[in-house]
Amino acid sequence: MEQAAKWKVWDEKMSAVAQSVKPAFLVKGLTGKGMAMFAVRDIAAGELIHAERPISVTVQKYNVAPDRGPATGDFYRSALSRLGLPQQRAILALSNCWDSTIDAINGIMQTNALPVDLQDRPDTQVTYCGVFPTLSRANHSCVPNANYFFQFGDFTGRFYASRKIEAGEEITIMYCDLLQTQEARRDSLYRSHRFLCQCDFCSVPPLSIQAKNSNSNRLFIKETLSRLVSENDKNVSISETHRAILMTDQEALPSYKAQLMYFGGASLLQRDKAHAGQAIKWLQQAKRLYEQLEGTESYNVAELSNR
Repeated sequence: MEQAAKWKVWDEKMSAVAQSVKPAFLVKGLTGKGMAMFAVRDIAAGELIHAERPISVTVQKYNVAPDRGPATGDFYRSALSRLGLPQQRAILALSNCWDSTIDAINGIMQTNALPVDLQDRPDTQVTYCGVFPTLSRANHSCVPNANYFFQFGDFTGRFYASRKIEAGEEITIMYCDLLQTQEARRDSLYRSHRFLCQCDFCSVPPLSIQAKNSNSNRLFIKETLSRLVSENDKNVSISETHRAILMTDQEALPSYKAQLMYFGGASLLQRDKAHAGQAIKWLQQAKRLYEQLEGTESYNVAELSNR
């Protein structure tokens, strides 16, 4: 933490791209959901909706004595006491989805936390999370229209429009792994945020053809992506990757589409020089999609630019 306190970023303002000159949204109450973010004008795909620094950052998982666990909230209350009054008020104003079995401060932090990085790219060993005064207000959808990305360069959390968002439309992000069945997603969301998802994809009857097809699509995307990422599986065919990419369009999941094209292109380029043209095409498309979902400064864009 002493090293983090010396980062030059604290002496700098947020980058120009992180400051919107024409507000794109407002926060207001929504029946059954608490507070929510709504577009006040049309927002173009790839547009930066909002960026801000977290109020508080902690490790995702921490070890404390049994008598100082979630029920007491000692860990978070101690951290909160070290913040200024405006920051404390901003945290206390956020919603808490948990009941009295968990301390209120602990509940607020768990309800509103978003991933935060303390280096240029995500740490695979230790994960961190933070709460934000505005970004933490966004609700979940299994077909989100915004993508959350943490830009370490100026230490800001950012929402980018993953598609065109119409004026008056709620701005949503994802709270869980979307490459699960409808039942698994709803179960995961209930365990983490105590609600049963009623988004367009979850409100479909579970035994309907539409729900079954969506479940099948998402599981195939998950399996294909897992195989592409695995260093031990070099046998994912071009047709399988292409099929999975088409499914991300059917499911309106551009962030997973970017991953498929990135890992699919990289894998194909490495193992099959005869199809280098297809591999390069996927990598170029992945770069453009990452620019839309994460901004031109993201580590994924930088890595693809060097290929």
